[in-house]
Amino acid sequence: MQASSANAVSKFWTWWSSELKALVPARPRKDPSRSALTLRILPTAIDIRHSSANEPDYFMSIERHSDILGPKLEQLARQTADRAIAVEISSQLCLSRETIVPLHARHDALEIVLLDLEANSPLRNNDVYVAILNGDSKTSSQSSSVRSLIVKRSVIDPVLKTLADVGFVVSVVEAFDPGTGQPLTAEFAIGKGDTVKQTFGSRHLVTAALAGALVFVATFTWFDRQEQEIARISDLADTLQAQAKELQRRKLVAERRHAQTLEIETVKTANNARLVAINELSKLLPDTTWLTDLDINEKTFLISGYSSAAAKLVSIIDGSPLFDNSQLTAPVVFDEAESKDRFSIRFTLHADLRTSADYDQQATNSAHSEQRGTSETMEFQQR
Repeated sequence: MQASSANAVSKFWTWWSSELKALVPARPRKDPSRSALTLRILPTAIDIRHSSANEPDYFMSIERHSDILGPKLEQLARQTADRAIAVEISSQLCLSRETIVPLHARHDALEIVLLDLEANSPLRNNDVYVAILNGDSKTSSQSSSVRSLIVKRSVIDPVLKTLADVGFVVSVVEAFDPGTGQPLTAEFAIGKGDTVKQTFGSRHLVTAALAGALVFVATFTWFDRQEQEIARISDLADTLQAQAKELQRRKLVAERRHAQTLEIETVKTANNARLVAINELSKLLPDTTWLTDLDINEKTFLISGYSSAAAKLVSIIDGSPLFDNSQLTAPVVFDEAESKDRFSIRFTLHADLRTSADYDQQATNSAHSEQRGTSETMEFQQR
């Protein structure tokens, strides 16, 4: 019983230690005052630095693809007793990537980034090394934004192999900022030598479940936004349909009012034409002529009456610039009771004077003429 309890306690502390280890930030850099060898991989060159408090600094720069890299490293290995070397890679050779992970799974960020990289990019885990930058910023209360640096193995592996061949032991592989020259808190998942630290352990299923949950949440959020957008578009369509109906109603009202205006203008024009014709006839007909009938049908006028000069009326009416096509509709007959000839004449309004403006002007002149004639008559009677 005691052995079983001790075994359970041992397993608990083993598990608890692994969890704490996963939460510990990246390994701090060594004190710069201590002896250290650093090999920096740049886009076009490889810099080797050796700094020590007891020895003069050593610096060497070699082209990246030069054949003398191996001999130079072998010479350096003979000159120094320190076999530990740090490899630093310029961030210019790395791909920077942002990944959203659950807040409580930050200690599994590397595994999640590797799964996401495998699923959502053309890169494969066997072809790249990945480093997680510490100090990830929280994007919400449930998730964190993790920045990772990705470098192809073809950039690092030849250098690691050469270092191993001449006897160096790689203590760390990390990135540095070429602008400031300072290392970044990002250590690539590479152990000593050239072994890859990509063991997922017992968290594979949990990480896969978390990734699946992220995909589900993202899919649900996308569908929810689509439904909201569809609802918004539906409301907009209803509003536009109501506005279209209102515009159609206003159009019908405007067309109806326009038709009424045209009808009023037509009636006004017709009335003006009649007024012009009657006024003109009153001026043309002799004093010995009077009318018994006046029939107006659009632009055609038919007059009947008695006159002592009925034979001359057709030529008199034709002589007016307002009338055309004057003709007798019946023979002239002498009426013994009236001692005058009875006549019936049809004529039309001249085509050039059938505009509304001409009618208005003619009607205005006719009205003024009648008022002037009436006033002169009243003045003559008063005298």
